[in-house]
Amino acid sequence: NFPREALDKVEFEYVAGRRYIKPYFQELKTRAKGRWVGKTIESMFSEFTTFHPLSYYVQGIETGKILVNSKRVNVDAIIKHKDIISQMVHVHEPPVNMWNPN
Repeated sequence: NFPREALDKVEFEYVAGRRYIKPYFQELKTRAKGRWVGKTIESMFSEFTTFHPLSYYVQGIETGKILVNSKRVNVDAIIKHKDIISQMVHVHEPPVNMWNPN
């Protein structure tokens, strides 16, 4: 279910029998979960995410890389039911071996 227009924008590079996808930006979105409602966005990231340190998320909020309902917010913004939290991330994918049917 990957949008075709997004696939058309992907740039590949072939080096020594491996296919590399050039780094790209991707927007990740999620709806507010019930356990997040009533919490500040900072406390939500503090309590429910472990992939990056809290400072990563705080910086994302402050620089506008993390949005709530497509709007910039402060770290003390309260999450409400049906809020959509989005984050712009820079993706680097690992290379894969090219398949050669011959």
